[in-house]
Amino acid sequence: MGFNVPPYYGCWENIPKAYKMPIPPKFGEYFHLDRSWPYWHEVLSSIDNECKRRYKDRKSRHKQHFKDVGGYDDVEKAKKIHQKDKMLQHGIYKLISHFLNPKHIERSKKNIANRAKYLYPSLQGSSSYANHRYKRMNQETKELPGIIDT
Repeated sequence: MGFNVPPYYGCWENIPKAYKMPIPPKFGEYFHLDRSWPYWHEVLSSIDNECKRRYKDRKSRHKQHFKDVGGYDDVEKAKKIHQKDKMLQHGIYKLISHFLNPKHIERSKKNIANRAKYLYPSLQGSSSYANHRYKRMNQETKELPGIIDT
């Protein structure tokens, strides 16, 4: 999927089917998939969900890279650096114009504000709840005045 689907679409749902259709047969090269299974639609749904997650993560990495090499402050520098970067060969100008779209910027600001409201980190990942709690307790202890960290 990484090199076949351009990263400049707003979300997975906006990507044309011409890019999505070759993906499930590619999975068939690595896994035994049978269309006659009674739960075939669930398999396709799982593949679609995985592609959606991968696409979102990929766009996030592209945007972070864009911000690291100049970003909104120096768009021309970001374009020059991105042109040399093989990670972003496909549609660099469309991708950067997507990042500069006022709707995208507004949505990003809303997401940043919403994430700042979270009191606790997301527990979806490889760290257990106990590990998150331990880290939080250590962080709170270090922030208390008069406590010496040894």
